[in-house]
Amino acid sequence: MIVRSSYIVLIALVLIGACRSSRSALEPARREIPGMNSAAAVGDLLIGGQPTDESLEELARRGYRSVLTVRGEGEVDWDEQSRVEALGMSFHRIDMSNPVNEITDDQVAAFARFMEELDGPALVHCGSGNRAAGLWAAWLIEYHGVEFEDAIRFAEAAGMRDSIGTVVERRVREVME
Repeated sequence: MIVRSSYIVLIALVLIGACRSSRSALEPARREIPGMNSAAAVGDLLIGGQPTDESLEELARRGYRSVLTVRGEGEVDWDEQSRVEALGMSFHRIDMSNPVNEITDDQVAAFARFMEELDGPALVHCGSGNRAAGLWAAWLIEYHGVEFEDAIRFAEAAGMRDSIGTVVERRVREVME
């Protein structure tokens, strides 16, 4: 009986450790990128604010392969797509309104496709990192079963503010009903 109890405790400790390590793998780490006002890395994914020409050049030097903006067509006054592509990276866009009133099924599905097709380090950005981190949180919850509280904490560490946190919460409640 003692051996069996010890075995169960050992299995429980291994499972707890696995859960903790997978959570810590999602913990964003701040990154300094010249020209970007905020950036947080989670594995090969960098979530941040609007990159400048200088920051795009730095990301290309660091081996980044893709840039996804969640800013709308008229939000920037320069041709980011042409610059990204000239640096040898692929450019993607998922339009999200500013301010965000909702996160749609199409937006989360498009983000999921982007993540599935990644072939190297990628930047996901908006103006400040707020919308990008909120969309990432919705994807973590809906596609990877991350607990709501954990996803919100990770997204806040990546730049999400309360304004979009409430939108993420409303979406998750609607999707889970």
